[in-house]
Amino acid sequence: MKCSQCGCADLVEVEFPQKTSLILTSVGIAGESNFYEIENRVDCNSYICLNCGHFEFFSSMMAEQIKTERKVREEVEANINRIQNEIIELRNNSSDKYKEIDKLKLEAQDLDITLRRNNEIQVLISNLENDIININKIIVKKKQEIIDLKNTLNS
Repeated sequence: MKCSQCGCADLVEVEFPQKTSLILTSVGIAGESNFYEIENRVDCNSYICLNCGHFEFFSSMMAEQIKTERKVREEVEANINRIQNEIIELRNNSSDKYKEIDKLKLEAQDLDITLRRNNEIQVLISNLENDIININKIIVKKKQEIIDLKNTLNS
């Protein structure tokens, strides 16, 4: 390990910086008075260069935490992209069903159509309309999933 300031390899570990927090402590037999104790917690390994006095700070724990957070962020963003692609596919599917309904309605307007075929067309149109309703419900759920995932990114 070398100093990033001067390149010297003579570094000594020191306890700096430290996070401190104050703890209220009762003093006396009946706790008549209080005072604050300082509790220290070292967040990283600190080294001082004996040549130039420059401090070097290392924290593998923080580095791992950042790596984990990056990985989670990447996974969430990948899920958002996947869901957005699913929504596009669902909209395309819905659009295809609307086109099919239009074709069936056009066929139903033909004067030479049999009553049996007309009834079949009406059932097909009804089924397609139900499919579209279900697709729209799925799209709403997928949009909510995206909102939830974006909220996890922002928190």
